[in-house]
Amino acid sequence: MAPASRRGFLRGLTTLPLIGGGVTLIGSASAANVPSDLARACDAAVARLRYVNENDEPDECWPDERITAENMAFDAALERSATEKASCLGDLSAKARLLLCEFRENLGGDLEANAGERALMAFLREMAEEGTLCA
Repeated sequence: MAPASRRGFLRGLTTLPLIGGGVTLIGSASAANVPSDLARACDAAVARLRYVNENDEPDECWPDERITAENMAFDAALERSATEKASCLGDLSAKARLLLCEFRENLGGDLEANAGERALMAFLREMAEEGTLCA
């Protein structure tokens, strides 16, 4: 029996089994996959610190005021992460990436950390990945 209208055709599509193949959605992104302002701020702070650390000896070629400003910007992101509640898994993952970056800076890597710090860093790594796996 052929569908009598476009609506009937579309209704018929919903009854088909989803086996193999793929579906591509065309349109604007939903709110679920758009990072929140908190997540963007955390990830921007991580990217900025990475840039600062990859720069050739910023202590020698940057003025003290710039280094102070960079440190203050990172600390502001940490403070925001501490005071602003996450609204989704993406926010938690971004906070985990920020904290993992902070711990790596202060601990100098996993080898210098004690067992509790290493366990916390492992948790943060898993949490940072979780947002990309489940989002």
